[in-house]
Amino acid sequence: MLLTSLKTFAALAALVAIIPLMVWAGSGSWRHALHATKEYLLSMGVIVVPVLLLVGAITLAEFIG
Repeated sequence: MLLTSLKTFAALAALVAIIPLMVWAGSGSWRHALHATKEYLLSMGVIVVPVLLLVGAITLAEFIG
């Protein structure tokens, strides 16, 4: 279980690290890379949080009903 969790965490870290590395390589500015990472995480949060809330509501409805 712990190994699977570590692999999942490493995969997510690698996916998030791609964004600043691409921007840094393209622009040469670490500040732009950090800004791009912040915007990427914000946009992913806008997508992921509602989906997780919906999944939680469906799971709760299945559990109760």
